Amino acid sequence: MSKSPQNSTDLALLVLRLGFGVSMFAFHGWGKISGGPELWERLGGVMALFGISFAPVFWGLLAALAESVGSALIAPENPAPSAPAGRLRCRQAATTMVPARTTAAGRVKRPSA
Repeated sequence: MSKSPQNSTDLALLVLRLGFGVSMFAFHGWGKISGGPELWERLGGVMALFGISFAPVFWGLLAALAESVGSALIAPENPAPSAPAGRLRCRQAATTMVPARTTAAGRVKRPSA
């Protein structure tokens, strides 16, 4: 079985998504979810800066869920019909991070995919 550049790109993006998703869940989400109502109240208390001082436990729980569920949604590949568009956006973002080379004429030359 030969590896095409397309398969290598997909594998690299999968590894990046899994790495980011798992690390976000481990370092941001799980600690807030497992912290319980005491931590949620402290987190939700920050909403007072925006003039919302009621139900701090609720707002803290929402923040914890957003970080946990959001990180879990980053990790797997989206099997929805819009997945090809999502993969295209990921590839575009990944290729813009590749250092560009300048030709002798001063034009920017990006590596071809």
